[in-house]
Amino acid sequence: MAGPGNWNDPDMLVIGNFGLSYEQQRAQMALWAIMASPLMMSVDLRTIKEESKAILKNKNVIAINQDSLGIQGTRKWQKGGIQLWTRPISQGAWTFVLLNTHNDVPSRVTVQIQDVVGKEEMLAQSYQLYEAFDGIDMGLVKPTDSKSFIVNPTGVFMGMLTPTESFGESRSIFDRL
Repeated sequence: MAGPGNWNDPDMLVIGNFGLSYEQQRAQMALWAIMASPLMMSVDLRTIKEESKAILKNKNVIAINQDSLGIQGTRKWQKGGIQLWTRPISQGAWTFVLLNTHNDVPSRVTVQIQDVVGKEEMLAQSYQLYEAFDGIDMGLVKPTDSKSFIVNPTGVFMGMLTPTESFGESRSIFDRL
């Protein structure tokens, strides 16, 4: 298990090398971030495309990867070609990844918020939901709510849930960047 002084190493990121689509590059970055894995690149920085560079330099996803708790994310469930990965991060927040391993069409995935935070860990009455790659505020959700997401083929949706009560108002770890 990952934690301070003890990190997973699923190997180097191949983002920017030949062979991965844009969606697959985002998926690799999201999975490395949720697993708290070292972000080591294997690409030639002289020839990397801008879209790949943007993925590697994404401050929000790097902030999740580098969260001070250092807790490794885990796969909560797999339903067909869809996987839900979750990870607790500092200040009572949670991050999650929906991975679509299908390679044909986008999938609509509905998630119970309590699947992300877990019933026994439900510390907050409500959470602010953010899309992680772009930092988009997707509104307030309760642990008993369901939320649907469109996940592209071989792609991901990466989200973050920030408790609203902790600070009187929602505060994202992205605010610290």
